[in-house]
Formats: sequence, C-alpha cells, structure tokens
Amino acid sequence: MSVTALRPWRFLVSLRGPWAGSLPSNPARKRSHVTTIEQDSAAIARMLVALMRTVSAVYYPGMQLIDGIELVFVGIHVFLGYVERRPMTVSRLSRALGMSRATVVSRLETLIEVGYVKRQDNFYCPEEGVINTPYLRDVLARASKIVITTAKELSKMDTEA
Repeated sequence: MSVTALRPWRFLVSLRGPWAGSLPSNPARKRSHVTTIEQDSAAIARMLVALMRTVSAVYYPGMQLIDGIELVFVGIHVFLGYVERRPMTVSRLSRALGMSRATVVSRLETLIEVGYVKRQDNFYCPEEGVINTPYLRDVLARASKIVITTAKELSKMDTEA
C-alpha cells in the first residue's frame, strides 16, 4: 500500500494539541491528561476500526484485514455508483479510491469472483440479490450498534467536559 493511500488520516496531524504531528512523549500518561479532541478522535478511530473489522469479517472471512478493507472500499463505491445511478468504471473507481487502475481491476476481479459485483460493458454494479441479503442486514445491524455506541460515548464525553 502506498503512502498516498493513507492520506485520509492526515487530519490527525493537522489537529492542534501536545501530540500534533508526533506521538506523545509519554504514551502511558493518565487518561485525565488526554484532551477532549484526543478522546473524541480516539472514539471515532475505534468506531472506524470496529466497522472495518465487522464488514471485512462478514464479507471476507479468513482474508487478511487490509485486503478485506480494500475490497470493502471498492465494493462500497460500486454500490454507491449503483444507488446514485452513476455506475462505476475502472477510471472512476481509480480516481475515487486513489488506487492504480491495475489495483482496482484486481479488486474488481476478486469481487466478481466471490459474486458481489458484475460487469456490464465498461460499468460495474452489485450482483443481483447482493443488496438484500442476510449478510447486509447483519452488517447494518452491527454497524448501527457500533455507531450508536460511539455517539453515546461522544455525548457522554461532551457532558463531562
């Protein structure tokens, strides 16, 4: 994975705080010394990890997490293109994901192989029946619980601050 693929995390470096741009000098410091923005960022980071682990484990069991996450992101973009009536091409996916065309093609081939995506001419869309499956309902229920739990945690932190 290239460094440019990690750019979504650059917002952490731009935040102001004693740790901005580097690790804290004492990672074992007491929780009371953690700033509100650090607590909020940590809660959101935990939520993102939990969501990615959940979706990856349900759709790609036995696969390394990072590979599953890449497939999840390609699949999500294919799904969004379908729902928004703007079917995805390899070029669109490559731009949207910041991945090379070769990597996108490889991930699409895997998604086609497992039966989640199909190709129609130069466009990609979800395979028939994939959208309304027990897998999706299970993932949505788990994801909703993770998001609600995080929202409650953030709300509790706001009232304590």
